[in-house]
Amino acid sequence: MTSIRRLVDATLARLARVGADERDDEETRLRKALLVLIAVLVLPISLVWGGMYLAFGTPVGYVPLLYFAVSLGSIALFARTQDFGLLLRLQLIDILLSPTLSMIALGGFLGSGGVGLWGILAPMGALVFGGVRAGVRWYVAFVAVFLASGAAGSLLGYTSPVPVWFTNTMLALNVTVGGSMVFTLLALFAMQRQDALVALRSAQEQAENLLLNILPGSIAAIQSRVGAVRGRRRLHVEVGAPGARRGRRHARPALHPLRHARGPLWP
Repeated sequence: MTSIRRLVDATLARLARVGADERDDEETRLRKALLVLIAVLVLPISLVWGGMYLAFGTPVGYVPLLYFAVSLGSIALFARTQDFGLLLRLQLIDILLSPTLSMIALGGFLGSGGVGLWGILAPMGALVFGGVRAGVRWYVAFVAVFLASGAAGSLLGYTSPVPVWFTNTMLALNVTVGGSMVFTLLALFAMQRQDALVALRSAQEQAENLLLNILPGSIAAIQSRVGAVRGRRRLHVEVGAPGARRGRRHARPALHPLRHARGPLWP
């Protein structure tokens, strides 16, 4: 696990140089590196997918190659302009439309081997990098495009030009590899959240230690006495409560602090 974490950290460090800006804080640099990493991971998969479809003589294989060109071009553009928002929009549009629209020419949901499931990466990426509202909007767009493309492929009567065994194989690969990409995205997001929590706890402990060092000794002593009194009161309530429930005749009435006082208030 440690070696994998080191490999991921080293890869992120290299990718963080793409589109790096001196004015970026640590969180912004990490978000940029994660997005570029995900885009780079999908690039070889698109080449393999396109090559397999072209090997069976179907022009649908050019769609993954088009995705490859757009994705690589957006990364190169980001390296020059350092515009993270533009990179995010291009990547989301690319991964949303390329796999889902290709279902039309492949005969719908089953004929395409579920290739449109890759489009779920668009709302996932929007959720991680853009927030909840952006994630909801992109998820609605994914559902609409996915259902429309699959229905169009079935209603228009297109038949898949690839053999059945290849369609079944692609269905298994699309589910497993696409699911692995989603899991990787969630794992990276969880690692980022865990690091943020660790940093927050460390900062909180440092602040508490600093306050303890700054507070005078008298205030520290008062806090100790107050804590001891609260502890005795809590113990008294916990021990005395059962006896009070068993019978109120054994309970002693509480004394009002002013009514039983002795002094000039009561002549």
